[in-house]
Amino acid sequence: MNTHVKVSIIIPVYNGAEFLRRSFDSAIYQTLPEVEIIAVNDCSPNNRDAEIMRQYEKLYPYKFRALFHDVNMRQGGARNTGIRSAKGEYFLCIDQDDYIDLQMCEKMYHKAKTHNADLAICGYGIYYKGMIKHRTPNIEVENAKISVRYKYLDCNAVWILLVNKKFINNNELYFPCGTTSDDLIAFLWYIAANKIVRVENTFYHWCYNPGSVSTVSDYEHFLSHSEPIEQFLNYPFWNKISDDDRKNLSYAFIKYFSKIFVFSLWNRQIEQAKLVEIWKSNKRILQKLDIPIEGETLMKFIDDNITSPDLPKDLFRLLFFDDKRLKKRITIFGIGVRGKRFAEFLDNINIPFEITDNNHEHYGKTVCNKIVKPWNELKEITDLVMVSPYAALEEVKKNIHTANIDVIDFDDLLRI
Repeated sequence: MNTHVKVSIIIPVYNGAEFLRRSFDSAIYQTLPEVEIIAVNDCSPNNRDAEIMRQYEKLYPYKFRALFHDVNMRQGGARNTGIRSAKGEYFLCIDQDDYIDLQMCEKMYHKAKTHNADLAICGYGIYYKGMIKHRTPNIEVENAKISVRYKYLDCNAVWILLVNKKFINNNELYFPCGTTSDDLIAFLWYIAANKIVRVENTFYHWCYNPGSVSTVSDYEHFLSHSEPIEQFLNYPFWNKISDDDRKNLSYAFIKYFSKIFVFSLWNRQIEQAKLVEIWKSNKRILQKLDIPIEGETLMKFIDDNITSPDLPKDLFRLLFFDDKRLKKRITIFGIGVRGKRFAEFLDNINIPFEITDNNHEHYGKTVCNKIVKPWNELKEITDLVMVSPYAALEEVKKNIHTANIDVIDFDDLLRI
């Protein structure tokens, strides 16, 4: 093992044999020599996982370590095992079904080290059914007030972060155990960090896998988004911030969970009866926060309408369409599954819209009583374009060529 390790790459392993070699190889062949790889087997029932891990440990004894849990601790616990075992100054966490650019550690370590940053963040590509969507979060922070960092709650991916291990140890900001969700811990890292630097390159490659914990939206996974809050309340960091910041963060959490809640209703991922049970659990946890009046109002609205069949559309309108956005003339770009679903939703909440697509063969088709029209017919009557398909956001922005039209994709709706 390297005597001086600059970066530790931590990879939780569970039923990932199909993808492990690709993930491991992308970590092994980093251009930065002072790298170690820590694979943590979280009681995987697939024996192939352990076999592949041991093969790599034998092939690369000075670089690769295979660790095994006796008890399943979920993704958060596996990452904590890797962090506590890490010898590197910095670490990064990657998922077993994804892979990283071979220059990721070298470039990000150099940027973080040069600027003495707690976090370095890079761009990423989303690979979905042959399409690629590139993103680079617009985050750079040095001693900024907590109040300006709330917008980062939507940038909740830990796998695009190179993290200073001392920063985690000093603030005790480890992953909540027993959960698959890393959304809130990434957000708290953004809040607590003294300095965050950005590397423009697309270094992380997120590959759609319908069986992964990030894409399976069931009852248990949904609950994992809220349960970490109880652990966060016991973090020393939570008690170091001001009362006003705690209230503002609490409101940000409530808005974020309300948006996850309504998206689950919209996507029909969880039946409403179970969502009632989930909301009761969420409410019990959220009430432990320092809730401002705005948060209490939002929670009361959900409470009062929890059994109403109109809750999805009423809550959706409340959260996503303020007076300013309601005044905009909306065009949906894309008539795939997500586009049609979103059109249905806008139609149900009586928000007018038009719809277009980049495939000429769809022109003239009808979606929610709206005829799909060419963009040239709609651009003069559009203020806001909502992009449905994966990978199309940058293409649409490039083709619109006007500063008078806002372009967002559906993921942007989760922004606080």
